[in-house]
Amino acid sequence: MIYMVIGTKAQFIKMAPIMVCLERRNIPYRTVTLSQHGAMGQDMLRAFDVVTDVVAPFGREQPVDSIASGLGWMSKVLLYAILRPNFIRRN
Repeated sequence: MIYMVIGTKAQFIKMAPIMVCLERRNIPYRTVTLSQHGAMGQDMLRAFDVVTDVVAPFGREQPVDSIASGLGWMSKVLLYAILRPNFIRRN
């Protein structure tokens, strides 16, 4: 299984062709979105016609658009990774 951890809009744009290629070759992969831009991740995947299993540990949140929200987002990601390291391996 290939895991792709994506946080930004630019990362979604860059990874979409790779996801399409993996789908065409029937190679299993899972996308982990860190919700840095809120619900944008799901919208980006739909725009590129990418069908994938998306793990979004933080759900649909407000985008990171200030230093304060960036620090809160980063703290949440780090705590989640420390306290729940197996969250991306869900069935």
